[in-house]
Amino acid sequence: MRRAAAVLLALAPQAWGASPAPVLSQEHRHPSGAFTFRVPDGWTVRGGERPGTVEASAGVLIVRFVWQKADLGVDIAHTTCMLERPVPGQPSEAQTSYEYDFLSGTVGDRQVLDSAFKIQYDAPIRGHKEWRQRNLTVIGQGETLCVVSFAPKAEAKKSRPLMDAIATSVIFPPPPAR
Repeated sequence: MRRAAAVLLALAPQAWGASPAPVLSQEHRHPSGAFTFRVPDGWTVRGGERPGTVEASAGVLIVRFVWQKADLGVDIAHTTCMLERPVPGQPSEAQTSYEYDFLSGTVGDRQVLDSAFKIQYDAPIRGHKEWRQRNLTVIGQGETLCVVSFAPKAEAKKSRPLMDAIATSVIFPPPPAR
């Protein structure tokens, strides 16, 4: 299971061809100890406003990790994670168009759902009205993890390799021996 990142990355459609892999030099452990993730130098990692939430960001790019010690069921968890917004508490009245929706698979004994969509807000968020959002939901071993990445539409194409690399850098510790 140590190579979960490579398996998660394979679930998502990739459109950037031979772009060099981004360097994710900084490893961070979620406060629960449930997983680690990686970000490049210069990114800020901080606890979120809600328990179990950690956010990594640089400029207007955001990757949010929302973890719970509960198996909520992959469909319910994924739908809930799709309600995440770049700014917590942002109203959900936005126009949404899907790039792809509910691609599924497994990583070891964990289920994964993946969706990506574009959202247009009425009011700017961090100076932008149009955003790309990707949601990876991972369920298993009594845990739910949503990895939600946000990029303004103007930054989305060039930042996609980096954002997807961060979102899929998650590594879960091996399950306890039985």
